[in-house]
Amino acid sequence: MKLNQFILVNAIAISMTACISSEDDISIEGFGKMSLEVAVHEPLTTKAANQNISTAEFPISKAANPNISTEEFPVSIVGAVSKTFNNAAELKDKPVLLPIGAYVVTSHSPGELEQQMSAPYYKGQASANIQKGITENINVICKMANSPIEVKYDQEFLSTFSTWTLTITDGNENSLVYTNEDGVNLTPVYWLFGEDVEAIKVTIKATTRSTGSTISDYVELLKSSATESYDGDNKSFAGGDKIVLNLGKATVTEGTVTGIEISANVSFTMNDQTVNVDVLWDQDKDGNEEGEGSGEGGGTTTDGPQVILPSDISYSISGNPAAPATANATLKTPAGLQSAIVKITTDNKDFQATLAEAAFDTPGALLTGAELVGNKGMQDLFDSMDLTDESGNPKKTPVVGETEYIFPLHTFYIFLNLFTGVHHFEITLTDANGKTVKDTITMTITE
Repeated sequence: MKLNQFILVNAIAISMTACISSEDDISIEGFGKMSLEVAVHEPLTTKAANQNISTAEFPISKAANPNISTEEFPVSIVGAVSKTFNNAAELKDKPVLLPIGAYVVTSHSPGELEQQMSAPYYKGQASANIQKGITENINVICKMANSPIEVKYDQEFLSTFSTWTLTITDGNENSLVYTNEDGVNLTPVYWLFGEDVEAIKVTIKATTRSTGSTISDYVELLKSSATESYDGDNKSFAGGDKIVLNLGKATVTEGTVTGIEISANVSFTMNDQTVNVDVLWDQDKDGNEEGEGSGEGGGTTTDGPQVILPSDISYSISGNPAAPATANATLKTPAGLQSAIVKITTDNKDFQATLAEAAFDTPGALLTGAELVGNKGMQDLFDSMDLTDESGNPKKTPVVGETEYIFPLHTFYIFLNLFTGVHHFEITLTDANGKTVKDTITMTITE
């Protein structure tokens, strides 16, 4: 059919549907009706509860949550003709007259779905096939598209630490940051996960009340480690997975605070079932748990590798506040250095694009993890800035076997001064015995 013929036919169909009311006889040639209901989905089973039953086998009256109104949900019908309705209430008990053919019906919460919201956002889609003289009953089941994330602080945590910064990332340049300035009675944040997020990374830095030392911990949460899953065998976090992080008591070794207990639970929206999600730590070759690098408190033993970082940095490109003159990471490997890797994650897409092109030694290495040992690109950066070491000699990249190396993080100011945003620098350090630690510093740059 030629384009102008298609337009003419479509215009005639729209005109006819506008002229014929929903009460008219639907036996008219080429037309049928759609009766529409919009509901919010309530999980009825979990994988562990019954592997052979899905909610699709239940009628809508059992799979919908009547406590959530969908009357204000906009509705879109797309097919032989397209129709939009400002809210589902317009369609209550009012079938829509449509030309015969295939249609896709979508509905969602009012407004746009955003990365971070203060309320749940639901959306759903259904297919329909309109036939002559028949009223097709269509149920659009809307599921939660975002996920509530809640942070809770144990009283012992609050008694031990005076300040803290908690950063949650999903590996898609998306990060959620909490500090002591946000208070301790927090409401859930509704978060939109990226594609294929199997792990959530949690980094915390806290300052002790007693000594003022900085303690760092870094853990990963894997959806696949949950004992149950609402969304079948999906290993990725998805809309409707409620995550609760509990910041517990401090870990004390020989009288010194060395870490923070972190636990996590995931539950399924509108379902009382709550399950644990493992908090994963890397392990050394002997199967012992590794600690995280830290500030003055120390998260590792003195004979193992240590990453010692300054406190998180915040400054303005305008100079108020100004960036600290230096920001050094001290990498200690008493057994000898084997590997030092730096990885940058950022919420600034322009900075990400720049890093994707920057060669350290291969383009994009800083986004996936660049090896500092013998890195020519990093050496070229040092040379271009005329950097010197503690002895006044030209600054060199680390070499295998070193026991201590000062990595000048402030060399990245040359990039950061061009890009506002929140930038995370993760350093992974491995010694000659194969022991590995890692730590993260966050730099927040404003205009």
